[in-house]
Amino acid sequence: SALRVLRIEPTRQTGMAVSAPADERIAGLLEKVRENPLLTPDELADGLFLSKSRLFHLFHAECRIGLGEYLLKLRLREARRMLLYGDWPISRIAVRTGFADQSHFTALFRREFGLPPMKYRREFGRAPA
Repeated sequence: SALRVLRIEPTRQTGMAVSAPADERIAGLLEKVRENPLLTPDELADGLFLSKSRLFHLFHAECRIGLGEYLLKLRLREARRMLLYGDWPISRIAVRTGFADQSHFTALFRREFGLPPMKYRREFGRAPA
């Protein structure tokens, strides 16, 4: 049987790596969500004329990560960038990156990066000028 070789390509904005998809629909979708990580799975599925369940299946088969997990990680990495290089309040960053409330955002941020957002900003943010 033939072995399929998957390339790993880092994304420009997030530093995340996913397997390069052979399916052109999924490759195009990756570009779309990198440009706008707030797109929902429903919007993405509609844009590809697929059911949401079919999109989830194809995405996982091509990228080796679930679509929901990928979208969440993109949003969290964008929030981290805003925390480190900006001075917006945590609540505003949460809303701008698509989280319904600050407490939910804080819990997910802590799970992904090991620290709550404000502590992360204090420890890793740029030094005041």
